[in-house]
Amino acid sequence: AQYRKRVFAFAHRLSRNHDDAEDLTQMTFLRAYRAFDRYDPTRPFEHWLMRITANLFVDYLRRRRRRVEYSLDAPVPTSDGDGEACDIPDSREEPQMMLMKDLMDERIEAALDNLPAVYRQAVLLTDVADFTYDEAAAAVGCPIGTLRSRVHRGRNMLRTQLGAA
Repeated sequence: AQYRKRVFAFAHRLSRNHDDAEDLTQMTFLRAYRAFDRYDPTRPFEHWLMRITANLFVDYLRRRRRRVEYSLDAPVPTSDGDGEACDIPDSREEPQMMLMKDLMDERIEAALDNLPAVYRQAVLLTDVADFTYDEAAAAVGCPIGTLRSRVHRGRNMLRTQLGAA
């Protein structure tokens, strides 16, 4: 219970979605339970949990890229074989602003998805999850110099991708 809030906050910052963060949190503790025999007690337990969460998030991004999307405007099948369109009320304000934000988020997410996993993970930990370099290096299990290099290279790759688009 003492680590749940921190893991959830980290997962929420990564996914930017409450339900996905709940799922990531639950999967983190399940994976930690199953792999507890591989935990190194000389390292901080919280960093080990954060590393698991970060790895699960990378897996989540890969799965989401392959996910099939369905239109909410498509007719919903009824028992007689016909279909009726469902109107779902939109409670969001300022549709143009939401569209612009969604488009920018998609560009950033696509650019992040194109990064090699080690760079994506380093950038997400430091820039999205607000880990210090020490915390991120411990979570990833690499020296701080290596992490700094990965963050620097990952940011440069992102700049190149976002500047070219």
